[in-house]
Amino acid sequence: MHEYDNCVVENENGAGVASGYVTRCDRETMTVSLTAGCLLKKQQPVRIYVHNSASGECRYEAEVACASANEADFTILKFTGQADQRQYLRISRQLHYRIYYRFQGDRKVKLPAAADITILNLGALGMLFNSEAQFEPGFIFPLKITDTAKPVELTVQVQRREEFQRSVNYGCVFRNISGKQKDELDKYVLREQIGQRREEALQF
Repeated sequence: MHEYDNCVVENENGAGVASGYVTRCDRETMTVSLTAGCLLKKQQPVRIYVHNSASGECRYEAEVACASANEADFTILKFTGQADQRQYLRISRQLHYRIYYRFQGDRKVKLPAAADITILNLGALGMLFNSEAQFEPGFIFPLKITDTAKPVELTVQVQRREEFQRSVNYGCVFRNISGKQKDELDKYVLREQIGQRREEALQF
């Protein structure tokens, strides 16, 4: 169950603390191989979002049993719900982009200086990115995703910010996204998920 499925781990406040893929899961425990971030502490309560291409997003509550830089074990695992697959597919992969503009109302305004961002995970409804630049919740900017088969032009709104070492992670939603844009992002995520699982399987 869930072997090689991508997952995101959040603390009780909804801040991302780790991401990776599931290597083992049963009724009460789960082991995750970590691919990004590890801000986990023993006995810490967490929420785990597991993304399965067939079942969609499966949500769990758990407690950290132990964690290292590469792996985390969770116990007292409790299934709390499931969401529609197409709405919550996400991929954890670093993508590098540069922001040149922001929106002020309906106007597109050039930033005083271009801002480099690194997308940490991406889905059809939103993304998480890291940057040394400073943004506040409510900041809205245009972004053209070119890693997809066809470029996708998005309007991105920062929803939350999380301090992370010397930089900041920003959780975002996509505004007024069309069905075609969602489809293109879903196709990209599914393709990348399959590729990641193949690569990971070859390592065993």
